[in-house]
Amino acid sequence: MRICLIITGRKGVYFNQPLGLCSIAAELKKRGFANITGIDLSIASEKEITRKLMNSDLIGISITTKFLPEAASLIRRIKAVNPRAIVVTGGAHPTLFPEEMVEKYGADYTVAGEGEFALPELVKAVAENDINNLKDIGGLYYRDGSGQIVTGSPPIFYKDLDSYPFPDRDLFPVDQYPGVDHYPMAASRSCPYRCTNCQPALKYHSGPFRLRSPENVVAEMLLLNERYGGRMFSFIDSDLTIKKSWINAFCELLIKAKRDLFWGGNIRANTVDNDTLKLMKQAGFIRASMGIESGSQDVVNNALRKNIPLRKVRSIIEWCDQLGIFTEGYFMIGIPGETREQMLETVEFAKTLNLNTMSFNVGNPYPKTGFEIISRERGWLLLDSWDHLELMDEIFGGHKCLIRTDQWGPEFVNRVKSKIVKDFTEMGWFVDGNLGFMPAINYPKFASQLTWYRFFRRIAKHLLLFIKTRQQNQLRYLISLIKHRFSNRNAVKTKFYDEKARSFKKKKVNSLLS
Repeated sequence: MRICLIITGRKGVYFNQPLGLCSIAAELKKRGFANITGIDLSIASEKEITRKLMNSDLIGISITTKFLPEAASLIRRIKAVNPRAIVVTGGAHPTLFPEEMVEKYGADYTVAGEGEFALPELVKAVAENDINNLKDIGGLYYRDGSGQIVTGSPPIFYKDLDSYPFPDRDLFPVDQYPGVDHYPMAASRSCPYRCTNCQPALKYHSGPFRLRSPENVVAEMLLLNERYGGRMFSFIDSDLTIKKSWINAFCELLIKAKRDLFWGGNIRANTVDNDTLKLMKQAGFIRASMGIESGSQDVVNNALRKNIPLRKVRSIIEWCDQLGIFTEGYFMIGIPGETREQMLETVEFAKTLNLNTMSFNVGNPYPKTGFEIISRERGWLLLDSWDHLELMDEIFGGHKCLIRTDQWGPEFVNRVKSKIVKDFTEMGWFVDGNLGFMPAINYPKFASQLTWYRFFRRIAKHLLLFIKTRQQNQLRYLISLIKHRFSNRNAVKTKFYDEKARSFKKKKVNSLLS
């Protein structure tokens, strides 16, 4: 059977290898189904897409809510060019709305939850022409002979993640993603926290929190190093430091391996300490990402239920600077339940942090998250359906705001986005509003930390990317990096940075509130 696995996306919005589909492909091959191709809609040409669609017997599509319109269009295209192909949808959005994917969008089957068990079982049943016992396949939804939608048994979430084969990285080669120089890794699945921006939706499609063994994760990293020469790894887990015994054992194994591998990932202010960071640095840890989210402790504790101590964030950044660890912070504006003052407090707090990079997301109410539940209950939602979702804000940058509370709406959020761009640009940062998460790069700090070798290497990287993609932001990166490398701003000190951040007069904040 010829199988095609597709990750939905939008042209020019590059990510990295989709680990979920790579893992499913590995399990399919383990079961004897080796004729598998992959399509990433963000980078594949129209010719490649058509060719692979026409030459497939079963097509699996991984779908997130933000790319639902692209997925709906793709299903219609498949039915037109290859009506005999079996279409199977899975991923975050189909897990939350499985019947809708079959009834409304025309999928033949939908897999809710993780696909490593359900999809191989379905492929086996179809290959053997034995589709009478599909009810026994966990998480499978489909139409029976009478046209009624059948719900299978509950999704299966295996506890022993070490029993899965390593993801098949050949399906989506990392070198096909412009500018990507690292391999994504996942040491766990799901998340044990109850933050309202993700839960309870995350529990529905990822199940309970589970960790792979440190030995299993290190073995995969060593294999990627031997097979592909990979030395850079980025962990997508919600919190690498959640279990101290695990991270300590993981670091000791990497140190013992003596391979000079480098890695980064998410940490949390309430689970990491200086001693742990020192050990992680010794094991090759070079990038620490933190979901800081808000500058208001009240919002962090109550609106987000995140319960991270903001007072500790600054200490962690200082520890990382002392160890030479790159720091990245994630913030949200437009959080359901926050006030206008608290939204601006986030911007002012972010300006006082000497991070290397940060990003600002609009706190949109994705399906079945706490954000959506509270927004729907209070009548704040500005959309009735996810069918025609247009998230990108072409005027103000980043994502559009999809709610209107009793205190603010999209207009105020747009003013805050404009303030972010203006204030951080004045501080020497580079802010890119062309991406959904509005990344901001601390070029004064970044340029000062680069050796001349790394500086020219970075220049060459962005120049080649500009030549290849013609994206204007690559040219802007080049100009900003060169400017700050040769300016007097390259001697960045934390004291200077804090003074610069606090120099913005209060009337700028008051003008937004008026």
